[in-house]
Amino acid sequence: MNSSSRYNYRYYLGIILFLSVLLLNACNGGKYVIINGGIQSTSHSMNGSYSKFSGYYYRRVELRKQTKVYINFFSKTKRGSLTLELIDDNGNVLFKTNRNDEENERISIDNSGMYKFEVIGKNHKGNFKVVWHIS
Repeated sequence: MNSSSRYNYRYYLGIILFLSVLLLNACNGGKYVIINGGIQSTSHSMNGSYSKFSGYYYRRVELRKQTKVYINFFSKTKRGSLTLELIDDNGNVLFKTNRNDEENERISIDNSGMYKFEVIGKNHKGNFKVVWHIS
């Protein structure tokens, strides 16, 4: 391998690594303020615990047509409000809850695409956990 092909190899490898990191970070995000706590997410769950959460936090998931999504949501609210939504790539809300306990739901997916699990807090003090299984 000559020096120019080694340079090209490193250049393309660097671009691939950069784009991979960028894509992985695009799977979750939001705009929010958290005091004394945080929110974590994995490929099949989100959870948070804090003394104040205001704003929204989401996790993107790719879902295929004719699959079922089983959602388990638990929240404990000491103050404020917390809402969970499942949103399709056209912005349609397929599921929405703001219960202050546990809720289980099954959603049928009609179209393949990118979907978002999004929690919206309004001066929320407490915690939550949402887990989803796809079949």
